Amino acid sequence: MSGYTELSSQDKLVDGDLGGGSAATWGNPDHYRYSLYWGLYDERRPQGGYDAAWVNLCLREGEH
Repeated sequence: MSGYTELSSQDKLVDGDLGGGSAATWGNPDHYRYSLYWGLYDERRPQGGYDAAWVNLCLREGEH
């Protein structure tokens, strides 16, 4: 992502990460970090909204 944001004139990716988190965290409204992650996502939303989203799922050893 770093290379893309440095070189692309299309500017399709939001700069910066969203702090990690696994599918279990992002998808569980009862998880204590759920609102933090979705808040970061919303804060970085472009003014015109998102056309698409790239999701990179990870499974942490202790969560599966």
